[in-house]
Amino acid sequence: MAGLKPLKGMRDFLPPQQIRREVLFEKIKSVFRRHGFDPIETPAIESWDVLSGKYGAEEKLIYRFRDRGGRDVGLRYDLTVPLARFFAANQGNLPRPFKRYQIQPVWRAEKPQKGRYREFYQCDIDTLGTRNPLSDAQIIAAIRDALVELGISDFTIRVNHRQFLKAIAGRLGLEGDMEVEMARILDKLDKVGLEGIRKLYLDKGFDEGVVNTILGLIRESPSMDRVLDFVGDAGREAFDNLSDIFRYLDMLGVKEAVFDVSLARGLDYYTGMVFEIVLNNLKIGSVAGGGRYDGLVEVFTRFPVPAVGGSIGIDRLITAMEEMGLLEEIPPTYTRVLIAYRSASGEIMEYVFRVRKELDFLNVDIYSGDADLRGQLSYASSRGIRWVVIVGEDEVERGTVGVKDMESREQVEIPLDELADYFRTRNS
Repeated sequence: MAGLKPLKGMRDFLPPQQIRREVLFEKIKSVFRRHGFDPIETPAIESWDVLSGKYGAEEKLIYRFRDRGGRDVGLRYDLTVPLARFFAANQGNLPRPFKRYQIQPVWRAEKPQKGRYREFYQCDIDTLGTRNPLSDAQIIAAIRDALVELGISDFTIRVNHRQFLKAIAGRLGLEGDMEVEMARILDKLDKVGLEGIRKLYLDKGFDEGVVNTILGLIRESPSMDRVLDFVGDAGREAFDNLSDIFRYLDMLGVKEAVFDVSLARGLDYYTGMVFEIVLNNLKIGSVAGGGRYDGLVEVFTRFPVPAVGGSIGIDRLITAMEEMGLLEEIPPTYTRVLIAYRSASGEIMEYVFRVRKELDFLNVDIYSGDADLRGQLSYASSRGIRWVVIVGEDEVERGTVGVKDMESREQVEIPLDELADYFRTRNS
């Protein structure tokens, strides 16, 4: 029945899928906490005045509607603009620098494709209130360490600076809308390739000689020194800033970061360092990215508030991890033990609850259906529960339980007073 399916680009999650997501979320959170970030949450719906004018051409992808009060609102497109609004509203209660992480869903009305949905979660970290390049490096390092915590090792962190791109545009005589368009088209490089962006540039009226210079610079994969030579003093601030960031990244143990002049990041609010993380052996696009956006919060505060942040695209990352076989060790259920019983007599059920009390340090379920013992074992198997503790009249009489390992199919009898130690040795 079509009406029972989620809307296109949106999904239901069965318990095994959601458990995987929660396990990954918790690992990511633990890394963010180790780097000094604390959590916040913001509403799913924001005033249209908050969302509009912040995303450039991407604004058309925002879900916009009128609520029952007739107010013009939208579902949040990302977590960064709501953070800027949040900071402005709560600045009197926030320290400087303010370091936060946030893991919540966002919505975009774009065409669904592999690893890309209309409703998806972002895992963000941001630091507001400082221009210190150490804060830029800490963002990259925290996201890098989160990927490593998830078992991912073969990736590249591409780093650039929007002021380098601005200086290149100036060197080529591109101003105003043409400067912005240069970055927007460059951001499509991974999707359409060099010849694809050549066509896009020419279609937008760029001079062919200018296009050839841009493409030649990209093909060269220049060093920061080479770019500085090309743009002159207009690129000195970007050069010095990135030099500090790379120095701090090295101190933080981040060895995967490389300078890439072709990296643009499409959102208009970026003002300084920008980065993306790509997996080297999978053509799935970037799994994380971000940068410095020193002008965005000022829209709400009316005074300068420097800011830098990054985001992990968790859904795309999960797709990649599935392909790499990194999720197979995550069990399909949180329940560690199922207590099954041969009959529901008063004596047996009283004993069952004694067993449950012995195992209160574990996630334990007492079977609550109507199946016989064989059906209860089948139920445990269907949920992926590894251990079944079996209680019957004989076990009650002997003060024991049966313990069945659903993976090996082996079953042993354990005295009740030794049951906790038995599972503690298997749960360590």
